[in-house]
Amino acid sequence: MSGLMGATPSTKAAAAKAVRGIREAAQAAGRDPHDIQTFLGATLIVAPTGAEARDLRDEYRGYLDAAGQLALVSGWTGIDLAALGLDDPLPFVKTNAIQSTVKHLAGDAAQPTRVRDLLDFTPAGARAPVIVGSPVEVVDELLAWVAETDVDGFNLVRTVMPESLDAIVDLVVPELQNRGAFKTAYGEGTLREKLFPGRSSRLSRTHTGAGYRAGAS
Repeated sequence: MSGLMGATPSTKAAAAKAVRGIREAAQAAGRDPHDIQTFLGATLIVAPTGAEARDLRDEYRGYLDAAGQLALVSGWTGIDLAALGLDDPLPFVKTNAIQSTVKHLAGDAAQPTRVRDLLDFTPAGARAPVIVGSPVEVVDELLAWVAETDVDGFNLVRTVMPESLDAIVDLVVPELQNRGAFKTAYGEGTLREKLFPGRSSRLSRTHTGAGYRAGAS
């Protein structure tokens, strides 16, 4: 499996390109392109109505700590943000940190990412898509990401705990289940069988690890 979390593309086009690259690399290695599952980071702010969700987002903005946020992004990117002004663009430079994060924030950004953009609930600030709205609005957008990027699922980022998780469980999951997009019970078998329904509990013969089985030629 492969997770795109930590270097999460902030646009559907960038995510689709990243997923396509993973699928093509798997196929070139003799694997089924869907032997590898991709999970996209996403920040959800959901409430019973869209207006309430947007009010929550505005409330959460008051909890953001600018120094802490910039220190975190500096660590991820290897760029000393303290040396830049709030309206300076994030430079696309080679560092010893997470190069894919630098690429997504600076190299692939449709518009220059300013340091200021890292201090809000934006895809740049959250380093992931930010989806705000009612359960219907949030699920519409999640399914649009799946349809347009070929991701297999999402690694949901906490904002406020336990409220964020409670809202996802109580509001988002039922809406997904109503649309047949989320399980209503756990499947039988091993974790591999749960992640890849209909497949064996053992590694497929094309998996590199299968060559280390006892008796494998």
